[in-house]
Amino acid sequence: MHVSYYKSQEDERGAPIGKTKLDKGTEVTPDINVSKKKFVIRIEVQTVDGSDVFELKCDSEDQYADWMTACQLSSKGRTLDDPNYEAELASVKAFIHLQSRKGSGDAHDTSGTGAPMGDLAPTDFVSQRILKKLKPQRIAELIWKQHSKVNQLPLMDAKLRYIRDWEALADYGISYFIVRFSGSRKQELLGITYNRMIRMDINTHEHKKTWRYSAMRAWNINWEIKEMKIEHEDENFSFSCQSADLKVVHEYIGGYIFLSMREQDDEELDVEMFLKLTGGWHESTDPTVLPSSS
Repeated sequence: MHVSYYKSQEDERGAPIGKTKLDKGTEVTPDINVSKKKFVIRIEVQTVDGSDVFELKCDSEDQYADWMTACQLSSKGRTLDDPNYEAELASVKAFIHLQSRKGSGDAHDTSGTGAPMGDLAPTDFVSQRILKKLKPQRIAELIWKQHSKVNQLPLMDAKLRYIRDWEALADYGISYFIVRFSGSRKQELLGITYNRMIRMDINTHEHKKTWRYSAMRAWNINWEIKEMKIEHEDENFSFSCQSADLKVVHEYIGGYIFLSMREQDDEELDVEMFLKLTGGWHESTDPTVLPSSS
């Protein structure tokens, strides 16, 4: 889904001043207070240089529900034609209704935002990293939102919903390694996924740089000093792994690249290419050059 934005409502028939694409992995967070007529959708879009954050301010509950549903589906890589659209919309409206009931002075509403906290202790549900990033009442609000989506579902449907939401998380499918890049004295995180590598701050997990395999030309490993050098279209860089044998990082990258080259799951396995991309730690330091098809 693409979102176009304009300087004012009167300019909507003209050319937009900018566009943003919402795709799988986009972080969508509600920020609403029904009693104060506040209907805001906070969107964080991953970019090559990190992430961009912007807010969509809606005028009414219905407008908010429609936009929130569209944004949530887009964050999962789905479209408005998805068969689960009505279920997603009903879930959003149920959360708004929950806010309406609890936002009028309920004894259990201690958040100040209309979200019920009751005896809920956010420290029992999230890590210290999240507790430092968000206030307890905000965490409680998000927990209640997710609870409203599944509390009326049968057990198996609730489990399947949990799996789908887990797969839609921005960090889903990322394997983390502590590394030290050449020229840097501090440790950093290297995230490896099926289509890219991500350089991250080890404390905040902030994305500093992304390198996609499709733009990778080759990589070379010096097994004696345990250092990997990557030749990328944008730049060349090298690093050593502090948390695992460099062989593991090599196998991850080579394995993902090999899978990306397979057009069909049932096609015959190219054993020679697989071993070339994932093995070689006992051989020379000649670089592994990627086929042009990747």
